[in-house]
Amino acid sequence: MEPTIRVLVVDDDPQLAELTGLCLERHGDDVEAVVETTAADGFDRLDGVDCVVSDYDMPETNGLDFLAAVRERDPDLPFVLFTAKGSEEIASRAISAGVTDYLRKGSGGERYEMLANRVRNAVERHRAETELERTETRYRRLVEQELFGIYIVQDGRIEYANPGLAEILGHDQEALVGMEFARFIDDEDLSLVREQVRRRVEGEVDDIQYTFTITRYDGREVDVEVHGGVVDYGGEPAVMGALVEVSDRERRSRAIGALNRASRELMRAGSRESVASVAVSAVEDILHFEAAGVHLDHGAGALAPVATSETVSAEFDGDPETYREDCGDRRHRLVWNVFRSQERRTVGDDGPNDRRRGGVVAPLGDHGVLLAFGERSAEPDEATVELVDLLAANVEAALDRTAHEERLNELHAATRRLMTAPTREDVAEAAVDTARDVLGYEMNGVHLVDESGERLPPAAVSERSMTLLESAPTLSVDDSVAGEAFRRGEVRAYGDVREASQVANTETVIRRELVVPLGDQGVFIAGGTEPGSFEEAEVSLAKVFAANVEAALTRASREAAVRERETELRRQNERLEEFAGVVSHDLRNPLEVARGYTELARESADTEELAAVSRAHDRLATRVDELLALAREGAPVEAVETVDVGEVSREAWRRIGDTAGRCGEGDPDEPTLTVAEATPTVDADPERLRLLLENLLSNAVEHGGESVAVRVGPLGGESRGADESGSAETGFAVADDGPGVPAEEREAVFDYGHTTTQERGGNGFGLAVVRTVADAHGWDVRLVGSESGGARFEVVV
Repeated sequence: MEPTIRVLVVDDDPQLAELTGLCLERHGDDVEAVVETTAADGFDRLDGVDCVVSDYDMPETNGLDFLAAVRERDPDLPFVLFTAKGSEEIASRAISAGVTDYLRKGSGGERYEMLANRVRNAVERHRAETELERTETRYRRLVEQELFGIYIVQDGRIEYANPGLAEILGHDQEALVGMEFARFIDDEDLSLVREQVRRRVEGEVDDIQYTFTITRYDGREVDVEVHGGVVDYGGEPAVMGALVEVSDRERRSRAIGALNRASRELMRAGSRESVASVAVSAVEDILHFEAAGVHLDHGAGALAPVATSETVSAEFDGDPETYREDCGDRRHRLVWNVFRSQERRTVGDDGPNDRRRGGVVAPLGDHGVLLAFGERSAEPDEATVELVDLLAANVEAALDRTAHEERLNELHAATRRLMTAPTREDVAEAAVDTARDVLGYEMNGVHLVDESGERLPPAAVSERSMTLLESAPTLSVDDSVAGEAFRRGEVRAYGDVREASQVANTETVIRRELVVPLGDQGVFIAGGTEPGSFEEAEVSLAKVFAANVEAALTRASREAAVRERETELRRQNERLEEFAGVVSHDLRNPLEVARGYTELARESADTEELAAVSRAHDRLATRVDELLALAREGAPVEAVETVDVGEVSREAWRRIGDTAGRCGEGDPDEPTLTVAEATPTVDADPERLRLLLENLLSNAVEHGGESVAVRVGPLGGESRGADESGSAETGFAVADDGPGVPAEEREAVFDYGHTTTQERGGNGFGLAVVRTVADAHGWDVRLVGSESGGARFEVVV
């Protein structure tokens, strides 16, 4: 059963905070959310929290200040900034402050699902890193005492015994496993040992030290001292201990104490040079070898000296030897055999220098080797060799840590390039270069999901991959190893990918493969041509890298959307300028002529009919001024109110009737308007909405015939045309039973100047105004066929 993920949600809006917590719990059965509305209250609830989700814009203390306070208390606690007030500046400051993830709020459940995935990934990554540190601690704890007899006892039986324990107990090492430990304890000391074990298991003490008597397998009694504590073994508590015969205690106690101090110093060292220097000092001062050196792999077949003792430095005139793989000298072959085989060698008179010295060459994992030699040509005794092995294991662990930290620092530096890449493709290229140069993956690639959501085409692939594969494949989301990782949002590591159930090509040249999802963007893939497992630390580092790539891809997508919007706004402004020209020239000038002649006529005979004409001219002049102002400003609608579309439609119809001299409500010989009861309300500028409806209704009357029937209703108010999507949209529609518009001409009707009634004075202005007003509100407008065969204009809000 997966452990519970406890999430603290902090948002000054109580309803949004509760909604966020509820959505997180719904998207994860193992998620438990606690909610606070201030940063101060949130800070008091941090105990036992696995992740913090915080708003940015909060009174008194904003999200970044809250992040800083959390980081002072817990530098590694996952912290997600989830805010509606986002900007590149806030994102940059958040990343600099150490935020784990940054996500903009949005409408719809998919945004909260994305937040839940981000939270889960952050917590799993943090737990993996924490477990890695615990594992290293347990490993060091075991290795640091390997010169003793090491054992692990669970439920009274020996689960692990090292050679030292076998020697002390006088029995075969393999045979000890499964035996009851109590059979070797003297009867008089059995109650003492059981009481000490109880205290350790029940947590009264972490570590304990005491002396008792054992009876060896051959019957000889030996006094031993035990050091032990409780550990996790196979998911269950167990007792791990170290036995030493009391007669050897003093010498080994001094050695182990000194090595413990050296181990702490190794763990504090900030670079591999510092680690190597501490190791050389330990060889000289603790193990009492006269000559020591740490030689690390510098690539190109060279194990170069990073730290050596003064004796070695003087012997080589300040320039200690680099051991080369292609050198035939026996000393070089000896060192390289140890490095390649990862097996320690003890030597007598064939040491890796010209002087006849006995010593040890110990491997340091994939980092290099540790050399320890004395003046005598004889091989070191077994106890001394065990001490060298102990030191080498600690040095290797310290080098693992510094290498991990160096890679993290390099990843952070590379993140700057990722975050400045202008497009998703550029981000992918930068990611491939970083994976090669920083993580060491010569074969790697980034595959981004396409618009269909069914394929993962390559966005960038390393040169080595292209050389081996000839062409990078497009991967299936439903039927590929990478697709499975993408769908599940889970890392997949394969020691041999040919054995994976969903592998597309069982003969692929790629054998070792790591697939890390990039959120909803795609996947990062790294591999090699030889089978082999991935270390936990390696996977952890790849997750950190993938999180940075995902953030960069999200930023690039957002910026691309902004650029697209800016381009669209420029086009809109150009259309508005064109619109302004039409309004100013084609409408205002003829209107002024008409107004002038009307005034002259009224001077001769001021009839009611001429007065009505003057009022119509005044309304038209006002409308022209309003439209011209809208076109000149080119600004979207800012102030809106809830407006009843049906009421505005009736008002617009009355105005059309006043102007046209016809348009009834029920007369079969005149145009008629029907407003459906379900006609919705919308948030709009009332005057602009009326203008839009007047133009749509005028268009229906103008083109629909003498007795056209016009209907205003909701989008779902009648069966829509065959070319419609049928999706659940909101808005309203204006439909008529006139002749309609051919499908191939429907988009063109919204263009300025497009008209089919020029002989009757049409100027192609009305429907262009409709689209302009809709765009100003952020709506979509389209023309489709109505159920009765006429035209149907749909406004999607």
